[in-house]
Amino acid sequence: MVCIEALATEYGLIEEEKELIRNRKWIEMIRRGVIFFVLEKMAAVLGVSNPEVYAAFRGETIEQFQATRKVSMKYSVAGGNKVREIDRQ
Repeated sequence: MVCIEALATEYGLIEEEKELIRNRKWIEMIRRGVIFFVLEKMAAVLGVSNPEVYAAFRGETIEQFQATRKVSMKYSVAGGNKVREIDRQ
């Protein structure tokens, strides 16, 4: 298993940047220049579905976000066991 803290330190992230990752501050990462597709991959590694990220962008819970959709679903760019874990949530 990859230690996010160790990787963040290895790649020279400052404490503020590490805090954004720890607290899943998705929209703040976008505001600081992170490309969405990178967030999507990071979320998959962390076991967070795409709709959960979108809900966070809007300041909503996943339940609030799903209530605005015609069809409630969770999906991710994750593969293998990680996507099966997300599907069970």
